[in-house]
Amino acid sequence: MNIRWTPGLAVLTLAACGGIGSGVSQLQADPLYKAAEAVRAAPDCAVASGLGRSLPVPAHGGGYAVLLYPVLISPSKSDALTPQYRADFAVDGPNAAARCVKIASGAALSLGPAVPPGVSNRDYYAAEASLFAVLPKLCERYRRGSPTALDREEASAFFDAFQRIAEPGLAPYYYRLNPEFWEWLRAAGGRSLAKPATP
Repeated sequence: MNIRWTPGLAVLTLAACGGIGSGVSQLQADPLYKAAEAVRAAPDCAVASGLGRSLPVPAHGGGYAVLLYPVLISPSKSDALTPQYRADFAVDGPNAAARCVKIASGAALSLGPAVPPGVSNRDYYAAEASLFAVLPKLCERYRRGSPTALDREEASAFFDAFQRIAEPGLAPYYYRLNPEFWEWLRAAGGRSLAKPATP
């Protein structure tokens, strides 16, 4: 299959591929993955139900945040358009229900491919599984404050997986979800997203 989907939809395709079905099932059972997939079904986010979902990152003050954006699908590719909403959510507790905030106005412009070129379905799934596996522990370390040498492994594992499959044109939007996290990640592992030229 050559057409690419956004995070989550790719897993549905992979479930039909031989040899990795059990791994896909494990990801679909992951509490953080399920919470991220449920964002667009939340009453506050009903307006964004047909949009693509980005990868989650730790949100400032607790929980996680994702971007919700239109996807332009053609026979040969799928492009991510300007993110329209930011959604904050938690895996459980009183803040589990997602809250959506409009972050864009005007026409949605193409920001490039929804998945980096050259990433196969199998590669996408493997990187997504790695990201969801390491993110809760990394989030705990981030919330403890200044990074230490013990944080380097999780920071590197997260950024490796993130860089592999994140939508390239959405990097500035990812950074703005939580600038503090990306600077913590840079201090922890030496690599992170570049700070956008404009706030």
